[in-house]
Amino acid sequence: MSLSFFRDSSQPLTFKLAYARTARDLTFRSAQLIYQGDGTEVYRGRLFRPSDTEGEDVVCKVAYRSTAVSSIDHEAMIYTQKLRHLQGVCVPLCHGYFVNRDRMDLRSCLILAYSGEPIKKAFAALDSEFKKALVHAAMLLHDAGVKYGDWDEENILDYEGLPMIIDLEHAELHDCKRVGEIVQGGLAPRIQDFQCNELYQLCEDLEYWKPGMIKYIHGYIPITKGMTPADLAATAPRYVPRDLALKKAKAAIRKHVKENYPDLYEEWNRQGSAYPPPFREVLSLGEQDFGRNNQLKVK
Repeated sequence: MSLSFFRDSSQPLTFKLAYARTARDLTFRSAQLIYQGDGTEVYRGRLFRPSDTEGEDVVCKVAYRSTAVSSIDHEAMIYTQKLRHLQGVCVPLCHGYFVNRDRMDLRSCLILAYSGEPIKKAFAALDSEFKKALVHAAMLLHDAGVKYGDWDEENILDYEGLPMIIDLEHAELHDCKRVGEIVQGGLAPRIQDFQCNELYQLCEDLEYWKPGMIKYIHGYIPITKGMTPADLAATAPRYVPRDLALKKAKAAIRKHVKENYPDLYEEWNRQGSAYPPPFREVLSLGEQDFGRNNQLKVK
């Protein structure tokens, strides 16, 4: 089985099969160059099978230099072995990987289904549902034993409102040790407790969590279940008078709520509280905002 790759009307480049979903000769036509890098070219065009008159919308990634070929070899292995079951779910469908091992004309070609265009917004500016789908996709990769290694907006496609992850050249085999659930809008865990640096950093970049620390006096204090101003004040340095520590604790919690829970802060104002709103006897922000088993209470 082979691939005939027509970049223009001249003679096609030919590749031999390394992996394909079906054992048939394929032809790539109507090539449009969409990216050119160091030893790599990416084309969008139509993939034809024998007796096929319409073709499929695909992207071909062609490598010409040994380092680029090695990189795409690795990427093809990730697609076809580790992530085979996720093709069409959160990574593009792989139609095949073809090579020419001639030392005088080394090249390879990875063919993927066209799966949308790169997202236009920064990670933090994405809508809530897309963020949730992206975190889920990242967890699927990790559960499949793959660490992605290149989280960047240009590597995430918007495919009919859902994320597709591309460019797996930097992916590594990975035994994910993350602990606990990833709750959107929940308190950010400590990285040493979460135990997966890549997923943690992605959630930070997405602003997926609410801050798990509160700024108080000259540092940051972990928010704990049922924390009150008195609890926060108890963390103040010994040289800070008790009354001043408590006053600063109330101000810190008030500022934290205003910055991170503006809807709740506005609710305080709508209820007629003076600005800034005084703390009530007990006010729980609840699991929906802070994540399971984490609440911040203020008096």
